[in-house]
Amino acid sequence: MSVSQRQESTSYGVQGDSEAKTSELSAASLLSRHRLLARALLALIPLVYFVYFGHLWLDDAFITYRYSSNLATTGQPLWNIDEAPVEGFTSSAWMVWNSVAVLLNVHPLLWSRLTSTLALVLLGAEVIRRCNGAAAVLAPVVVVLAIGSPLAWYYAFGGMETAVFFVTIALIAFYMYDYLRADDPSGRMPTRLYLLIALVILLRPEGLAVAGVASAIAIIASVKQTVLRRPAIALTTFSVTLIAVQTAWRILYFGYPLPNTYYAKHSGRSLSQFVDGLSYTVNSLLVLVPSIALALLVLAVCQPRLRRGTGVHGLAAAVAAIVTINVVYVVYVGGDETVAFGFGRLYLPSLAALVVLVLGLQKEGTLIPAPDHRSVIGSFAWAAFPFAAFLAMIPVAFLFVPSLDRTLSTQVQTSLTSMSNPFQPGELSQWIDERYGHDASIAVPWAGRVPFEHSGGNVIDTLGLNNEHIAHNPEYPPTAPQDSMAPSYVLSLEPDLVFIQVQRGAADGSMSFEDAGGWKQGDRLMIDLLNDSNAYALVEDAPVSTVVFERVGARL
Repeated sequence: MSVSQRQESTSYGVQGDSEAKTSELSAASLLSRHRLLARALLALIPLVYFVYFGHLWLDDAFITYRYSSNLATTGQPLWNIDEAPVEGFTSSAWMVWNSVAVLLNVHPLLWSRLTSTLALVLLGAEVIRRCNGAAAVLAPVVVVLAIGSPLAWYYAFGGMETAVFFVTIALIAFYMYDYLRADDPSGRMPTRLYLLIALVILLRPEGLAVAGVASAIAIIASVKQTVLRRPAIALTTFSVTLIAVQTAWRILYFGYPLPNTYYAKHSGRSLSQFVDGLSYTVNSLLVLVPSIALALLVLAVCQPRLRRGTGVHGLAAAVAAIVTINVVYVVYVGGDETVAFGFGRLYLPSLAALVVLVLGLQKEGTLIPAPDHRSVIGSFAWAAFPFAAFLAMIPVAFLFVPSLDRTLSTQVQTSLTSMSNPFQPGELSQWIDERYGHDASIAVPWAGRVPFEHSGGNVIDTLGLNNEHIAHNPEYPPTAPQDSMAPSYVLSLEPDLVFIQVQRGAADGSMSFEDAGGWKQGDRLMIDLLNDSNAYALVEDAPVSTVVFERVGARL
């Protein structure tokens, strides 16, 4: 080779190295921009949903807050301070956590909103962290999939534990996946997995199933990797022990192995309730269409490659197990009036599984971004894709706002303006305290905000969620919710005020019971008993349009 040829060859080599380095820098810059876009979405999504849901609240959240308030002031989780304990709350962890807010003189709803928002933002940050390498181009899309659904934010701003439960399930799946794929000769399971398993068990009843799936996965993995056997046994023992301790505490303190809400709602299931559960499932899937479509679109565009020898099949099996258990559970409990709080609430565990599946496939290298994602057009398309997906999700939020408005108008039957600020006592609560005293006893069919704000007097939950007698008495079976008001029993307690969830015209004779919105025979019987009683009189000037009777002589 001549000198000129060697020089030319060297020149081409240097030029090639330079082009390669330029290409690498360009690719790195592009992936950095996608990460920046993902972080921008992480900041934008909470703000957008705050605009939609920031002024709303869920009445059920205040049931837990009443228990939290009494725990903070008396040291016991009580519904009524001078009555036997009853477990009318769904989440032990959420109830204890909100008692901290009471001790700090922070409104529990604000405390709950901040907690849920922080949890969802942390999940988004974890998703961005896991989208590394060439797959960083997926980060904005997966952020939208993980925290873009209006479902999570609806309950986050509503004050319930649902969003934190959703995040906890996703984190358990992430860390369990890391543990099983790690090349650690000791096989040691990280402490954070034990903490998350404990949290998921204490957050919601479905958490027991999540802990069971995690233990089962650990045991199955230990069959082939003997080093994982001891940690799998430890995790299973930990989960079983915690569940046993929780159940023993329930029996010793409350007298029953399951929460009172279970006996009030779900014992003695009928075929019609399972049909309702299936209907709830179908409607929930419609609400989740944007999230499901986004996940399927990612899988289609990125051309998944399923290879043997990876953790893909195990991951898919775990996701299928979570979804299956979730569907069975929802069909079972779907007969409850969960529709009043928007479809899809109980399917958030399945959404968490979907997020984990997409990220897991990316981690295994089976999700390959489209080959033109580094081009100008391809880059623009990948940048516009998550925003388009998020914009498609936002209209779904409109389905929830009317749903919540209907819930409030049904439960309290008052103007939303007088009840719109949940951080100050509502008009109805003030009316009760001013006219009948802070220690007046009331019987209500909505056991949330008003009982929380009227914390000084005993409250009879006529639906039985927070009343052991109604929930466990076969005279008022859950399979016949129209009888669950237990009129004779409620009146035997001589409450100062009785609220009935029908229009006032049903009691004064100006409207028929059906035209007044009545459908429960227990409500009809209660009105008849009160009209025939000399001890009670119909209140004409109550600040609600529902039927209100006062005990004669109860006014201050």
